[in-house]
Amino acid sequence: MLNFYTVLLTAAMTLFPVFIGVFSFRNSWAAIGRDMDQALAMEADFLKKWMTYHQNAVRSLSRLSSVRARDFERMDVDFSGFVRNNANFIALVYVDPGGVAAFSLERDGPGMPPVSVADRRYFKEAREGRECVADIIISRVIDKPVMIYSVPLMEEGGFGGLIFGSIPFGALLNTLESTPFRNTGSFYIYQENGDGAAENSFGVPMAEVEAFKNNSGRTALYSNGDRYWIARGKSLGEHGLTLVVRMGLWEFLVPYLKGISYFAAVSIFLLVTSLVLSRGLYRRVDSYFNRLLAKVEKTGEGIFVGDSDDDLEGAPEEVKKLGDALNEMSLSLKKMTDE
Repeated sequence: MLNFYTVLLTAAMTLFPVFIGVFSFRNSWAAIGRDMDQALAMEADFLKKWMTYHQNAVRSLSRLSSVRARDFERMDVDFSGFVRNNANFIALVYVDPGGVAAFSLERDGPGMPPVSVADRRYFKEAREGRECVADIIISRVIDKPVMIYSVPLMEEGGFGGLIFGSIPFGALLNTLESTPFRNTGSFYIYQENGDGAAENSFGVPMAEVEAFKNNSGRTALYSNGDRYWIARGKSLGEHGLTLVVRMGLWEFLVPYLKGISYFAAVSIFLLVTSLVLSRGLYRRVDSYFNRLLAKVEKTGEGIFVGDSDDDLEGAPEEVKKLGDALNEMSLSLKKMTDE
């Protein structure tokens, strides 16, 4: 019977920490998801303001009298001052109605050659009178990803070309990197197609990036070769981008494992202590009951001797009372038998 209750106690003390561990892991997983969503929402709001700021800057350029008059000499002066005061822009370009870069000014370099950009999405959008915000392309001049902010020049006679400013995609990444998430976490941004200009140095599988667009409340676990990460994303639909935040899996697990280890250690200590105390108490009580059993057997054999209580010294009070009652019964039976 003792072994049965020992097994039952061990099972209870083992299953309870396991249940607590599973429940705690679910809560921790949900909590990190909420923290990531909050961080994504704050970063997405910041990015929208960052993009709006740069779009407004290009929009203000499009309203300059030098641009309206297509006065390239004055545009050179105006654009030079603008580039000096706006560190993120590396080039400003005026594109004529035929889609040719008619005038440009670059921060470092001679400027953009008169190439055709009629096949670019931002030009097609401009012909329809629409602006482009953060259109990510591979620049034909520097052969690197850039973000295009364009504004159409609409006149009474119709489409009069467009003006656009280009910002290195790395500038946006540097902005994201300036906002870390916890100790190992960071942000990244992807194009609508998941790759291309947004060089995939972040390591999130494209299938996960696609899933983030349709289900923002999803946490992905992935490995980029030497480390495991957890990631969560948010679609920036109006810009055709997906914002992703990730953090090291180990950073998530360490506080959880510390808590579980502490709880498991306490449980093991309590289990061992309970087993030692219960088995010691059982042996002690069993010894006293064996002595009482021996008295009962003597009584059954007709030996009516009221033994001394010295052999029950230190026994629980209930056992002592039982011993006293047995002694009285033995003496009473002896007296009745003698009579």
